[in-house]
Amino acid sequence: MTLTVDPEKMAHYEVGAKGRLFDGSMTYSIAAYYAQWRKQINSILLTLPNGTCTNGIGYVSFVSGYSNSGSVNLYGVGGQFAWRPVELISIDSIDGGAAINVTNIRDFVSSTITALSGFAEYSGNEMPNTSKYSANLGVQFGGNVKGQDDMTWFARAD
Repeated sequence: MTLTVDPEKMAHYEVGAKGRLFDGSMTYSIAAYYAQWRKQINSILLTLPNGTCTNGIGYVSFVSGYSNSGSVNLYGVGGQFAWRPVELISIDSIDGGAAINVTNIRDFVSSTITALSGFAEYSGNEMPNTSKYSANLGVQFGGNVKGQDDMTWFARAD
């Protein structure tokens, strides 16, 4: 753990397509990406005995900091769409769409984790707390309010 860290670096490459189908009633986008995340900054929390004791119970201090501890490759595909099959109904996946995301740890160093677990080789594993699969689907019913030019109504479920 150090007081300063080097800046993280990421090279990100993406290719995709956008379009319309069914005479424009459906729009879509799809993309694939690959990213190289280097000098990854990770938070470190150490619990250290501080030398004080009351009634046989030792006290600890919490020390936190940061470290350039990792190098990860990320890649995946994702897409979203919006379709209005009839005037009152729209179906979409706009809020996040659907995606498959894969992470591949190339290198990770944490003396704290290694000391606690005895494990030091992380290459090829996936990053924790990262969703591999995600999806969202929404259906909305709505239209104009009769007699009100600038007012609409809707009901939505996601």
